[in-house]
Amino acid sequence: MRLSPFLCFCALTPALALLQLHSYAPSALIANAWSGAAAAFRYASSSLSSSPAAAVPLRKRLVEPAYHQCVLQKKPDNAVGVENGTAPATWGIESSTTTTITRSVPTTADSTSLESSSSTSTSVSTSQTTTTSSTTTTSQDPPTSQAASSSDPPQTTSAAPPPPPPSSTSATTSAAPSPSSIWTVTESFSGQSFFNGFTFWDDTVDGGDPTHGIVDYVNYQTALQLGLVGINAQQHAILAVATTPNLASTASRPSVRISTTRTFTGGLLIADLVHMPTGCGTWPSFWTCGPNWPQAGEIDIIEGIHEASINTASIHTNPGCYMPANFGASGTLLSQPPMGLDCSSAETNDAGCGIMANGSNTYGAGFNSAGGGVYALQWDETGIYTFFFPRGTTPADITSGYPNPAGWGQPVGSWPASTCNPYQYFYNHVAIFDTTLCGDWAGPAWTSTPLGQSGTCAQITGYSTCDDYVLAQGAAFASAYWEIASVTLYQKAGQGA
Repeated sequence: MRLSPFLCFCALTPALALLQLHSYAPSALIANAWSGAAAAFRYASSSLSSSPAAAVPLRKRLVEPAYHQCVLQKKPDNAVGVENGTAPATWGIESSTTTTITRSVPTTADSTSLESSSSTSTSVSTSQTTTTSSTTTTSQDPPTSQAASSSDPPQTTSAAPPPPPPSSTSATTSAAPSPSSIWTVTESFSGQSFFNGFTFWDDTVDGGDPTHGIVDYVNYQTALQLGLVGINAQQHAILAVATTPNLASTASRPSVRISTTRTFTGGLLIADLVHMPTGCGTWPSFWTCGPNWPQAGEIDIIEGIHEASINTASIHTNPGCYMPANFGASGTLLSQPPMGLDCSSAETNDAGCGIMANGSNTYGAGFNSAGGGVYALQWDETGIYTFFFPRGTTPADITSGYPNPAGWGQPVGSWPASTCNPYQYFYNHVAIFDTTLCGDWAGPAWTSTPLGQSGTCAQITGYSTCDDYVLAQGAAFASAYWEIASVTLYQKAGQGA
């Protein structure tokens, strides 16, 4: 997730700037999981007790050298999933003394998903009965991450070289593909076991948000206690931002960033999403990246800021990767050539090469009010492509579990292999969901109008800066949450970790 220069927005056509956001105001996501600012300050104090940056104000230090968002967690060899050695074997099962935290979750009308049936209940509970894990993280051992104990089962990882992609080493078993599909399931995340295959970024271990957002990324147990993660009655995963009112100027708002424990080189990543974070101050992303940014590349599938209604997909690479002039996608270049066709982060001030979608239902409130939809990333020897299917238009081969991208029509984003080798510039990726606030992009863009936004956030909110708004208006972030029905990684022969 890179900072795109403001000038890109200034060059956009007036028509895009005049698009109005759909009105969508569901009921509050979080029903006071903790009381007021005092609890937030108690959390801040305890969470920084072991941090090397404890002496520095909790608010991110913009005077530091810029980090890259693609910095990955510091994982010990025995990191195998959801946070901490005390975490449940499958998400939702706690000890007999566990306190249940229940949050009200908005229900999206007339929406369906690939993995779950409809339900009228709208609560999220941390003590729900779980189902068998559909991931291959562990068997029944407690999933862990940075705080894992030495008694936890070790995770075997491979340092596969770049091109060509390494042979598949996945232990996941799946049914053979149908004659119409060459893709088989490598790993699937859904229902009660959704979080088992993910690692949580923890500010106290991994450092602050790499893009200097005014957030504290918290580990699994803390997120659970604060009501920021859960599985709702529809069996959808929820990733939220804290709505604690009026934080002090030295504080940050708790949020969540998760990345898959599994790495992959090449694949078909399909996410069925019901809701994504939106609102002034927000900067959510669904993306993938590899080690040593930008050497192993970054692929942004969903990214935007504030009250934008049009999605941006982009890639960021080492020098030498370009888009052809006729890139073969329905989307529009975010920046004009020649810079818009250069995907090198070093040569584009970290912007890479981005493509704007062409509909106001592709991001933010418009996406949410339409019931969400399905985003897909295809990464193979032919190139890198992104697709979007609004709710009700998902191809039957996706819902059947035998995807066939050849039949999906023109992609929204396209970065062909003819001018950018997809296995030279991209390898060993993890998939990531996060929501940061303000930071290196959304902060300075407070007085500009992102894609499809009707006015600046300064005008909309009455606050002169992004940070001031985020600290003072916790309730404004009730819609800053992900609701994820499922995520599935498919791969084909020759693709692996």
